[in-house]
Amino acid sequence: MRHQWAKFFTSDKEILKLTALVLPIVGLCELGNCPQTTGCGVLRGSARPTIGANINIGSFYLVGMPVAILMGFVLKMGFAGLWLGLLAAQGSCALLMFYVLCTTDWIVEAERANKLTTESNMETNTKMDSNLDERDPPRSQRIGGISLLFAAKPGGSFSPSPLVSRWKREGISPLPRSPATGEGRNPLHFSPILGWVG
Repeated sequence: MRHQWAKFFTSDKEILKLTALVLPIVGLCELGNCPQTTGCGVLRGSARPTIGANINIGSFYLVGMPVAILMGFVLKMGFAGLWLGLLAAQGSCALLMFYVLCTTDWIVEAERANKLTTESNMETNTKMDSNLDERDPPRSQRIGGISLLFAAKPGGSFSPSPLVSRWKREGISPLPRSPATGEGRNPLHFSPILGWVG
């Protein structure tokens, strides 16, 4: 197959020869690429992207590039030598990822993930609470956010959300300020489509 593949793209004999020579190396590179990419994804998912980035930089620049230069130019292996450098980089990267993942304490990582998500949720809730306390709602909370305009009731019906009810009590419009009114606040009325609007 390696002698036939390049014929789909060219009839140049030199290119066909080089392609047939390196296709097995390319296949081995892809076998190294799969676990390496998966390992990077696991490290990113466990909030450790720096480790994955360091492994990639070290593997490709400190292992792959010197091997490619040595094989391709010093040992005169040419095109195949350059691909062997890439294979060395992929192999070392995959092995280092495998080592890091095998030596990871996943119980500690689970506790860390729980802590990170809890802190993130608390920050989000604090920001939302501070926005609700402001007399003028930010643009993102104005008429564009349906979830802020309506609250679901049991049985599938909808009613104005507590935020809209508070705006109605205080005479605040969720719409942008209008220069036509003195303080920039529009009197509210209920629209079946938009909820409480000015």
